[in-house]
Amino acid sequence: MVCNLRIEQSTWFKWGCVVSVIIGIVLLTGAYDPESISTGIFGIAAGLGAGLSYALFIFGFKNASAIGSPQTVLTVAFFAFCLILVGSSTSVRHSVS
Repeated sequence: MVCNLRIEQSTWFKWGCVVSVIIGIVLLTGAYDPESISTGIFGIAAGLGAGLSYALFIFGFKNASAIGSPQTVLTVAFFAFCLILVGSSTSVRHSVS
């Protein structure tokens, strides 16, 4: 099974690593016991959103570092993220008060 997304070659070893990480997370969090799970839909959505944003950053960084220097790409990504955080905290602050 080889899936080519024009990003990175998929191998059985990489899929085995992904599965072992998921098993480790399940064991670490105790998600194998449905009675111990107290996460709501917001927690699940936040976790999936964090994973998706991290994956987008990794693939975006890989493509952008081929164009410019990695230090410049990381600096631009850091400041863009800071602007997003400041903008979202300002909108949350106004909606709470």
